[in-house]
Order: sequence, then C-alpha cells, then structure tokens
Amino acid sequence: MSKSDSTKEADELATTITALRAALEAGADGVVSTDEQGHVTIWNKKFLDIWGLPEDLVFLRDIQKIRGFIGQQLKDPKQYLARIAEIEASKGKSFDLLELVDGRLVERYSEVISAGGKAAGRMWSFRFAAERRHADLVAYRLAAIVDNSDDAIIGKDLNGIITSWNKGAERIFGYSAEEMIGTSILRLIPSERRAEEDEILSIVKRGERYEHFETIRMTKDGRQLHVSLTISPIKDANGYVVGASKIAHDITERKQADKALEEARKIAEAANAQRQRLLETERATRSEAERVDRMKDEFLATLSHELRTPLNAVLGWATILRAGSFRTGDLTQGLEAIERNARIQAQMIGDFAGHESHYFR
Repeated sequence: MSKSDSTKEADELATTITALRAALEAGADGVVSTDEQGHVTIWNKKFLDIWGLPEDLVFLRDIQKIRGFIGQQLKDPKQYLARIAEIEASKGKSFDLLELVDGRLVERYSEVISAGGKAAGRMWSFRFAAERRHADLVAYRLAAIVDNSDDAIIGKDLNGIITSWNKGAERIFGYSAEEMIGTSILRLIPSERRAEEDEILSIVKRGERYEHFETIRMTKDGRQLHVSLTISPIKDANGYVVGASKIAHDITERKQADKALEEARKIAEAANAQRQRLLETERATRSEAERVDRMKDEFLATLSHELRTPLNAVLGWATILRAGSFRTGDLTQGLEAIERNARIQAQMIGDFAGHESHYFR
C-alpha cells in the first residue's frame, strides 16, 4: 500500500470516528464501549453525567475501576457485578434495571460489537427509567391527541406524498390510512385548485407556517368540502424542512350556515323594502284621502254659500206673496223671481252632482 493510500485510509477512519462520536453525543442515552480485553474504547458525556464519573477515571480506560465506582451507587453491587459476568459470557444482547441507593432506576442495555465476523467488544447504554417512561408517555399522549382529533391531521413530504393520516382524516375524507399513505395529496384536491398545492409547498419549503387557508377538498365519495387549512413545516434534527404537517378543519356546515344567513338577510331586506313601499303607498293614499276630504269640505262650503243666495230670494218672494199685500205687477215679478232662482238652484244641484262624481270618485 502506498503512503498516500495509507494517509487516505487514516483520514477516512478519523472522519468515521468523529461522526460516530458526534452521533453518540447527540443521543439521549449514556453510552460506553469496551473491547475484549476490558478496556474502555469510547464513551459520551451522558454516560459520565448519569453516573457522576470524573473524566480522569474514564481516561484510565479501566472498565473494572469504572464498574467499581458505579457499584458504590447501587443497592446490590455484588449482583450488579455478577450479572455483568453473565452478560459477557452469553455473547448476546441484554437488558436490566439497576436500582440506585436513592431508589431511582437505570435501564441498562448491551450488545456485542462484531468486526470481521468476530466479537470485538460490547456496547453498553444507560438511561434513567423515569426519563424513558416520561418520553414514552409524552409520545403516547401526543399520538393519542393526533389520532383522536376531530380535525384531519396529515403529514406529507416535500413531493406531496402522504406520510401520516389520522382517524380525523379518515372520518372527514372517507379514506383509510392504508388507502392514503404513500399516495399524492393531490388525490384530495379538485383539479381546478391544484395550483394551491404548489403555493403551499413553496411556503413550507421556506420554513413558514400557513394558517386558516379556506379552500375546497374532495372526499372519497366525490363530495366537496369547505375546509380551513393550517400547514406547518416539518424539520429534521438539523433544522432542514423535510415535509409538512397539515391540519384540515371541516367548515362545510359553517359555510352552509353563512349562506343560509345571507339568503335570509336578502329575504329580510326584500321584505323590508316591500313593507316600506306599502307604507309609502299607505301614506300617499291617506294623504290623497285627506286632500279629497278637504276639497269636499271646501266644495260643500262653497255650494252652501251659493245655494243660500237663490234660496233667500225664493223665500223672500214667497213671504211677500203669502202676505197678500202687493201690487198687481209684483205678483208677476215675484213668480218670475221664484222660478228663476229655483232653476238656478236646480242647475247648481245638477252641477254639484257632476262635480262630486268628478272630484270624489
């Protein structure tokens, strides 16, 4: 092997070791590995923190001294050491609970490290049992919240392929998780609205959240639903956007209620307008009736005055003629006056009848 090849391999090995150590430090468990001779080969800070190990002790790489330090913190250190001997003799995986003096429990896992088909040591990992239970409980609760939500909660990747589908989505859209996971989200989007998906993905890829976007989506049986969407980016451990979480709230009933309310408002406005027209017609009719009544009163007052003049003449001549004290010529004049004024009254009464039918009909 040339020197350059040897250097290249050494660099690759160093890179691999660096990546492995970074992965160990990023993990939630305390980790330590040993070789077949009982020397410590690698560890992370979490391992030191769990057991309160001083770094100078670990740097000795003597696993027996480290186990002695750990045993002092356990209720049964002899059983702890005896169990290690059993595990190492078994050449298999192991799981144990270690009880500390203060009553806390530590979960211990181990697995054989192989190299070239041969055992090359063992990897040990530790974590407080309460931490696991708490993490599992949180994960369980979150999963239960998602699964039992009334809203559809859907995960998808940046290509629009569905990666998760809760019971709310099944209830709202009619598709089961088996039918939808691995298929395109476009399955739910009407053809005339598919440009929305490009817009949504472009916003998500920028790491932005899209809230209360109201649109139309399709159910399995072909119905169109009004939905309000809230879309959030899903990021990996390094902060890169790898997908989107979509919450769809069915607002179809609200939209229908809004439509019914708008129609009711229009009907009410039309009814109010009709009522206003009727009121205006009633006012106009009442005003016209009042005007006619005034004209009738004025007409009757005028007629009464006009009738009184010829009537007075008739009554005056009738009184004179009845008294009998008049000259011969007065009789003829009086009769002519009575006849003339009677005709005038008759004419006026005829005119009144015509005026009444004209003005007050």
